[in-house]
Amino acid sequence: MPYRQDDPRWGKKLMWDRKQVVKVAREFNDETRADAESLLYPYSDGNNIANEGCMLSCLAMVLKLLAPPAKPSWNPGTLNRAAVIAVSANYLMRKRSVMLPLP
Repeated sequence: MPYRQDDPRWGKKLMWDRKQVVKVAREFNDETRADAESLLYPYSDGNNIANEGCMLSCLAMVLKLLAPPAKPSWNPGTLNRAAVIAVSANYLMRKRSVMLPLP
C-alpha cells in the first residue's frame, strides 16, 4: 500500500463495458443516446482500472486498512471483480422483472 490504479496486476482489467453502460442507461434510465454515451469517456484502450480507477483504488486502500485479514485481500482488482458481479446480478434481476407478465 498505497495502491496505484495503473499497477500491472489490475490496471488493464475492464472496469466498465462502455457499450453495456450505454445500453443500461438507455433501457432503464430513458437516457438519450448522446446523454448515455457521455457517461463514460471512450478511451482507446478501454474503460479499465488504469483509466477509470482512482476512486476504486482509494476505496480498496480504505477497506484494506479497516479489514486487513479479509480473504481475498481488498485491492483494486478484487474490488472491481466484486463490483462487476454485483452489477451483473442487479442487471439480471432488473431485466427479469421487466420481462415478467403483468397479472
